[in-house]
Amino acid sequence: MIVARVTAKVTGSVQHPVYDGRPVYAVRRVRADGGTDGSFLAVDTVGCALGDEVLVARVPGLGRALFDVDRAPVRSMILGILDAHPS
Repeated sequence: MIVARVTAKVTGSVQHPVYDGRPVYAVRRVRADGGTDGSFLAVDTVGCALGDEVLVARVPGLGRALFDVDRAPVRSMILGILDAHPS
């Protein structure tokens, strides 16, 4: 699991059907010192908002299992919203 901060909502005119209307966000990894680095995209499965600190999973095959499809073009998924940053 990766702790990340949601920085932007990503939109496009065409989406793969596996997304099924789920939002896609740009997130930045949060380091232990509170700084951020390394932006990447993640599919939201919990209803987060801009600025939220979230838990992101990047496990191979997790998208396929969660979305119940043979091939899911998903690498990162937001699976939780943090109430407070872990110390």
